[in-house]
Amino acid sequence: MSHLDPSPCFATGALQFAFEKATTEGKVTIMVLLILSLFSWTIILTKLYQLGRARKMARKFFEAYNTTRDPLDIHRRGEEFDGAPAYHLYIQGADEVAYQLKNNPVQVPGRRVSLVTKHGGSDQTDKEGHRESVFHALTPLEHDLANAR
Repeated sequence: MSHLDPSPCFATGALQFAFEKATTEGKVTIMVLLILSLFSWTIILTKLYQLGRARKMARKFFEAYNTTRDPLDIHRRGEEFDGAPAYHLYIQGADEVAYQLKNNPVQVPGRRVSLVTKHGGSDQTDKEGHRESVFHALTPLEHDLANAR
């Protein structure tokens, strides 16, 4: 059995030899590939940083959201979780709900209703423990039925 020496595979002189013996086109190709590789690794590392930050901020947002009973409470307090994708979706929805409640209030005979939860003001929890709040404005028929009980 012969002994194989791994050092020629990792020899620094091999890269130098290959570069010295390469043609001009080969050297240009190697340099372009080196530059593109550095550019690619810069993008990869930047994206890893962004994903880590988004994960951290999303965790903070979900903790804050799960500690409040009012889904619009975070919006009203002006808390920001910049970088959390779920927060950006939440803030767009909260802005629209706030706008609709302010500019298009629902008129019910005898009183003004701006926001009512479907289940008597209580949040519902599904089997996985996720909170679900369903909002709707009372129609005149629902108002009559609620008062008839």
